[in-house]
Amino acid sequence: MSIDSDRQLDVLYQLGQLLLAPQPLQHRLTMVLKQLHTVLPFTAARVVVLDEQQPWSLAVPAPHQANKGAGRAAESLWPAGCTAQVLRSRSLAPERNGNSSRPAPVVQELDAEHAYLGWPIGWRQRVYGALELVVPCQLLRGDIWALIHALVPLFASALSQTQAGNNAATATLLAPAEQQELDAFVNQLQAPLLLQPLLAHLLRWSLDHSGAAQGSIHLAEANGHGLHLLAFELPVQHSALPGDGLALVQSKRSHDLAKIALANGRAMVRQTEHDVQFAAPILYDGQLLGVVALEGADLAPPALLFVQRLAELAGPALLRAQFYQQLADARTHLQQVFDELPTGLALTNSDGSLLRANPAWWRLWGIDQNAVDDIKLVPWDILPRILTRLPDPLAFSELFTREASALNEAVIVLQNPWQELRLVFMPVRDTLGLQAGFLLAIDDVTREREVDRLKSEFVSVVSHELRTPLTSILGYTELLLARDFEPAERKEFIHTVHKEADHLSNLVEDLLNVSRLDAGKIKLERWVMALPKLVRELVAQLNKELDVERHRLLLDVSDSLPPIYADRDRVRQILSNLLSNAIKYSPEGGEVVLHASVLHRPPPSAPSLPHEPSLLISVSDRGIGIPQHELTRIFERFYRVDNSNTRRIGGTGLGLAITRALVELNGGRIWADSVTGEGSTFYVTLPLATEMLRTRR
Repeated sequence: MSIDSDRQLDVLYQLGQLLLAPQPLQHRLTMVLKQLHTVLPFTAARVVVLDEQQPWSLAVPAPHQANKGAGRAAESLWPAGCTAQVLRSRSLAPERNGNSSRPAPVVQELDAEHAYLGWPIGWRQRVYGALELVVPCQLLRGDIWALIHALVPLFASALSQTQAGNNAATATLLAPAEQQELDAFVNQLQAPLLLQPLLAHLLRWSLDHSGAAQGSIHLAEANGHGLHLLAFELPVQHSALPGDGLALVQSKRSHDLAKIALANGRAMVRQTEHDVQFAAPILYDGQLLGVVALEGADLAPPALLFVQRLAELAGPALLRAQFYQQLADARTHLQQVFDELPTGLALTNSDGSLLRANPAWWRLWGIDQNAVDDIKLVPWDILPRILTRLPDPLAFSELFTREASALNEAVIVLQNPWQELRLVFMPVRDTLGLQAGFLLAIDDVTREREVDRLKSEFVSVVSHELRTPLTSILGYTELLLARDFEPAERKEFIHTVHKEADHLSNLVEDLLNVSRLDAGKIKLERWVMALPKLVRELVAQLNKELDVERHRLLLDVSDSLPPIYADRDRVRQILSNLLSNAIKYSPEGGEVVLHASVLHRPPPSAPSLPHEPSLLISVSDRGIGIPQHELTRIFERFYRVDNSNTRRIGGTGLGLAITRALVELNGGRIWADSVTGEGSTFYVTLPLATEMLRTRR
């Protein structure tokens, strides 16, 4: 076999680069022998290294035979005594002119097909090892001698530099089995992406291989005053592998040696009276990343060397894990903010396909988050789920068909329950500045708009409802003061003034009641009371105000009803408000029916009711009625159904709001049914006077 000069120089350059690379010696030797096989197809190759404490060898079979047991077959071909002969030939070779001689290889035919070749590796009188090959016999007739002779000094340089770095060979060289185990660990270090599993792997391997009794791992962190260490250790019971959920815990012990290793950037060993302490820094490209620290009664130098090498090789994986951990933490923080925002957020592409939405988005639409898998398009897949709550579905659809090249905003009204949502459209652009989709933000502004409406209504009440009776009072009193009237006229004027003053007093009392309810200053005096007696007293009072020609008040309240447990004055106020409303909003007259019975089966329209036994009271009229979409809002403050009839009748819109608050304070519920033009029915529940309720007071 012959190799031209240019090819030999190219091969020598590649092999020299491999031998002097900054990898562990075993790895470099393995790579060189594999590369050598590309130009010199040997059957097996071996490098013998003369360690000061224990010589060792590294054998490599032909790559194409590695999986066929050829390496084991070649081991049996190494002739006994040949290695010693090779090493002796170098040590006995004379020097010429102060330079090393060029020793001849030891050649021995093994059989008809294979031959043994051995070259000593050394310089001057120092022998570092031997290079041995098992080659096919036909290669002996080729031009391989010049290449090998040129390669041997490169081997000598690599072995001499490695050994010169530390007087103790064991400080720089690992046994082949240990090197293979170390390589396996390094490969496994590439698997964990997160920092916690990686640190747990590294510490667990260090403890298991060294036999240390205790161990900790430290991360270097800049805090504005230089580097300091964050110390972690394995839990007391750490038999489980990291993949089984093993997690590090913060170490509270003192780690002085780890701090010294951090400050010096090199491995440190300290022998105490009781044990050996060891700390190996984790470095990458001159950057100090952390420290592995071990303690034990018997830590052998080879074990410490292994841990040191493991710490050195863990640098790239640790740096990668720290970077990935930062990204994962940032993503987690952003996801938590996204999920916990009370504002509903949804991201879509340019076609309206939903990419991501937070829980508030579904909650504000009133859509169950467990049933959102079928929602792919916004708003078309949302529309069927809220259709019954939309007063104007076409207007809702048009919001999403507008061209939105800039920020756009709209308010969406939903019914049952009443809800006002502010929807903001924001275009999302990619890195090229092109519009890639939309970010939709939705907020519940029902409360805000309700406050604004209350302010507006309050001003309206003050300017209209208060001014009207005041105008009448001032006008009639001025007339009475300015002129003398006949007794009949004078009495009529005074009656009008009294009526308007009473109306004004009731209005002021309503406003005060609202204020007291807000401040929580209304205190109940709840007692066991009979409803029929209270109803008779109330009806006697209302009959004086009732227009008997147009209205008839019918009572369906049995004397045998069980007593209720409530505040007598507040129940009187509740019934008075309901009956007065029924009369007032029946301008054409008709029957007003007051019914009371023990609640056995709630009406279909009833909301969720308390589980205690209750009395059901209803007040029905044949008046103007209330539209269905207004029923949930009639109990709001200052809210009045907006039509010509209600504007003519007047009122503050506080009566039903106060009534609901008083009912709920007494432990009951209130709701209404109505048909426009046919009348309304208001339902109230109040708790019966059971022994449990009376003793709870």
